[in-house]
Amino acid sequence: MLLAGDEHGHSQHGNNNAYCQDNQLTWLDWSQASSGLTAFTAALIHLRKRIPALVENRWWEEGDGNVRWLNRYAQPLSTDEWQNGPKQLQILLSDRFLIAINATLEVTEIVLPAGEWHAIPPFAGEDNPVITAVWQGPAHGLCVFQR
Repeated sequence: MLLAGDEHGHSQHGNNNAYCQDNQLTWLDWSQASSGLTAFTAALIHLRKRIPALVENRWWEEGDGNVRWLNRYAQPLSTDEWQNGPKQLQILLSDRFLIAINATLEVTEIVLPAGEWHAIPPFAGEDNPVITAVWQGPAHGLCVFQR
């Protein structure tokens, strides 16, 4: 969910109940809007609309064919990994889209599921090469792929 101003970096500085604030905490200064962040937010909204599993009105369930939770080696998460929270995660949606997350402080190799993967804008670079084996996940990085 987005709150007015989120798309250009406005913050309520942690106040989640600012309805009674009539001051700089809630005022939107559009002259400070970041066009880069606004464009990135618009691209994320477009991406969400492209991926059917992200717009369904029901919870994802393991085994329904829409979602698979994978570790950094493209293997299903084990019970221990679910409990102890690895710092890398892959979410395979409808066997066509992949969200790869690296929550560590360093670049980490993440083995992608078999196949040819392309990063999707806004995560794709200029050349957008096909990745067939490993994604070099930057620190606190995330990438969305499609095959």
